[in-house]
Amino acid sequence: MKKLLFFALFAVAGSAHASTYYVSDCGTGAAAQCVAGNDANAGTSATEPWKSCAKVTQRFPTLAAGDQVLFARGSAVPACQLYYLSNFNSRKDNPITLGAYTPPWASGIMANPILLGT
Repeated sequence: MKKLLFFALFAVAGSAHASTYYVSDCGTGAAAQCVAGNDANAGTSATEPWKSCAKVTQRFPTLAAGDQVLFARGSAVPACQLYYLSNFNSRKDNPITLGAYTPPWASGIMANPILLGT
């Protein structure tokens, strides 16, 4: 029983450390009410997101397995070049994922984020 309890606590503790990072910029094609983030932000709050893909590229190698990077719906991120992302922490059973979130400034249904890049 003690071994099972320890394993259950370890499994929960391991997944509890995953972080979510938020990105929002208001480039060409963004919603009128878009609010850009700031790369000086921690990026761990939807109300204080990062601004650029450059920040994502800079931080990506240090992300932990299970972390997420979410781009604001209704935003448009210019010069977004994410093809050099590399991270040795990501695992098949616990990957680092990219996705979208509905930002606090959104009203109604927002379009998926636009990632503008070469």
